[in-house]
Amino acid sequence: MRKLSYTLGASLILTCLLSSLSLAADVPKALHGVKAANLSEAAQDFIRPGLKLKIESFTVPADTLKPVVVFSVTDTAGQPVDRAGVFTPGTVTSSWVFARINADQTQYTSYTTRTQTSPITGKSAVQASADSGGTYVELKLGTYQYTFGTKLPANYPKNVTHTLGVYSTRNLTAWGYTNYVVNEFYHYVPDGSPVKKMRDVVATAACNQCHNPISAHGGSRREMLLCNMCHYPGVIDPDTGETVDMKVMTHKIHRGSSLPSVIGGKKYIIYGNAMSLHDYSEVGFPQDIRNCNVCHQKAVQAENWASAPTRDACASCHDNINWETGANHAVGPQVSDEYCSACHPVGGAKEFDVSVKGAHVNPMKSAQLQKPKFEILSIDNAAPGKNPTVTFRIRNKNGKLVPIESMARLGLSITGPTTDYAIRRSETLNATNCIPDSYTGTISYRFATPLPATWAGTFNFAMEGAMSTVLNPGGPKQQTVNDPADVVSKYVAVTGDKIVPRRQIVSDAKCDACHDKLRFHGSSRRNGGSYCSTCHAPGFVSGNASLNMSYMTHKIHAGKDLSRGYKIGNADFSHIGFPGDLRDCQQCHLPGTYTPPLPDGIASTITKDDFFTPTPPVSTGCLSCHDTKEAAAHAALNIASFGEACATCHGTGTEYDVAVAHAR
Repeated sequence: MRKLSYTLGASLILTCLLSSLSLAADVPKALHGVKAANLSEAAQDFIRPGLKLKIESFTVPADTLKPVVVFSVTDTAGQPVDRAGVFTPGTVTSSWVFARINADQTQYTSYTTRTQTSPITGKSAVQASADSGGTYVELKLGTYQYTFGTKLPANYPKNVTHTLGVYSTRNLTAWGYTNYVVNEFYHYVPDGSPVKKMRDVVATAACNQCHNPISAHGGSRREMLLCNMCHYPGVIDPDTGETVDMKVMTHKIHRGSSLPSVIGGKKYIIYGNAMSLHDYSEVGFPQDIRNCNVCHQKAVQAENWASAPTRDACASCHDNINWETGANHAVGPQVSDEYCSACHPVGGAKEFDVSVKGAHVNPMKSAQLQKPKFEILSIDNAAPGKNPTVTFRIRNKNGKLVPIESMARLGLSITGPTTDYAIRRSETLNATNCIPDSYTGTISYRFATPLPATWAGTFNFAMEGAMSTVLNPGGPKQQTVNDPADVVSKYVAVTGDKIVPRRQIVSDAKCDACHDKLRFHGSSRRNGGSYCSTCHAPGFVSGNASLNMSYMTHKIHAGKDLSRGYKIGNADFSHIGFPGDLRDCQQCHLPGTYTPPLPDGIASTITKDDFFTPTPPVSTGCLSCHDTKEAAAHAALNIASFGEACATCHGTGTEYDVAVAHAR
């Protein structure tokens, strides 16, 4: 009878789903794959994509000491989902972790563990893991009870924070959608007192600035809290002896190639599930490693890195310190964390002192910088056969005028046309070739060479430069740094009356989400992602390597995923790993800027290292990541002397729309 009632119920649900317009309106129609794109609306309504999990109750029975959790699973619209995938599509998995924060500690200790024995060393280690040996009972469609296989100790502490965590998936890939992932938590103190202690040092949102999203162990762990519940002090990798404590492991991974131990010749390796080797010795943090607050933000305990120094945390980056002997530690041995803050106080007297914050000041963020700012006021005589004159001002961060003599470097460039950059001229400015106006505070510069008669259309006039600033003058940490200004640009029509700005493909803000501030070529090209294209044009090559901005940037970011690698001279980018998802074009691109067809007038790229050259613009973007011979042959078959046919299959709304082909 139970089977019959479920069958009738499933039929009724299916009928309602296919006929109910109100329910259909609640179901997201965002498509996640090629198959899903071809499904009818009725089929999509039946599949009901998405996954939500809610912990309804949690108890630890006194007689069994085996935790019991009641939970519900629904789709995005809130309708119940069958965990077994029989009455609704897609099997739902759920794995449970249970941990506590002991009274004298700040990090978790897990009740759910496993013993891992290394086939390399023969050593064993107890590691946190999901519960095993538990049982599920269906209470009703979409609501279930799980009883842990793990039995808590009779004397488990009832006056401290306990956290139940779950990572759950619903796999709809067979239907053309994705494998949906949910992480949920339940916090409580068993004796009924309020939860006061938590572990919230780094927020998931901070990680996702680059990682898009953070997704460890096959993609099912996506919240930092879940990471903290398993990765705590005392848990090690038995294959290498390395700790997998979250704060130590994360610091070491992100510093990777610049760890003192790695520079000294040692590799930083962790073995994962099924003996998967993870060598982090070539990992490079995409900005200055001293920018601690890029990760330590948006969390309740985000300031812990500066206010609660410990030997483990410090030696995770400075991993050549020996606390027992005192090697590479200025004051010698340190047997506990008790006195760390005595030498490394919370506040600190000034930048670059021995306080944690002071010692980690990035010189490019120093409060002592002048931070010059450019303002282009006017451009005259910008026409073929004439010498353009640019009038500008330079001020420091306080608005005070900066004389040109104070600039260590100052340059003006003219690049165009804006349909696609092909011509560039740059000249260096100094006190001898500029005319200052002391009354207005302006400076004028007349280009030494007239514009050629062949120049036509809109051109980009851009200014770049930097001061040379001494930090901590007269002090023990005195240093001279390049103090750059943000690049400023102004478009000018050298012929005609209409100014046509260059199309904007990426935003500096998107670059800075990972890179903080783009700084290249001595830091004088600062915050100029768009400016980079004025040099890195389709015809720019070094040896056989194309330095076209779109081609080069794709190649660098796809580094380790390329089949043939990418080098510029002696610089090999083949080891670069993108921390996000390469399919998510909009992590870098602005919407609508990467789907064919592209605007007319974009030049082909000189690609001597590829299977054919030059490469038309759409194929340039695609083949810079999809660099196999087969991909090149596919592109070549769809290129004619008068254009590309890419948009026929990959344009917006087509069967293999780029957005669909790159769906996650």
